[in-house]
Amino acid sequence: MRTWLKVTIGIILSLIIIFVVGGYIFYKSLTESLPVYKGQLKAPSLKSEVKIYFDSLAIPYIFAENDEDAAFTLGYLHARERMFSMDMIRRAGEGRLSEMFGVETLPFDKMFRTVGPSRTARMIKEKMNPEALKLLEAYSRGVNFYFKRNEPRNTLRQSKAHFT
Repeated sequence: MRTWLKVTIGIILSLIIIFVVGGYIFYKSLTESLPVYKGQLKAPSLKSEVKIYFDSLAIPYIFAENDEDAAFTLGYLHARERMFSMDMIRRAGEGRLSEMFGVETLPFDKMFRTVGPSRTARMIKEKMNPEALKLLEAYSRGVNFYFKRNEPRNTLRQSKAHFT
């Protein structure tokens, strides 16, 4: 009878320890993947101070003294909050969805490679207003700043934004 009681107590204690440790690991992995909504960040590309206010639904409001700083901040926030979407859009435009999703998306890849959105983008860039181009480049710098800052945790290293 004593052996049965010791085994039962040992199993119960082991299960409690497993649940506590597993719960802690699960909690830490969830909370570490969430973006930080408070604090300060120094970005060398900014010309002046930028303030970001997040409302109760985590919708950002950017307050910047100039358009380039606002575009940089928007790029940073987009990369932080929408990295997966940005990567999927980039892959679709390059005709590379099948690398992730297999043969089911091959017709889309063929269509995008035939249409060639990157060629169209290069033609648009050549004719673009220089002021608009500066804003797009500032946006790209913001996206790239996010990737450089978070490189060790970032699994999509080849997804760096650029405007070609």
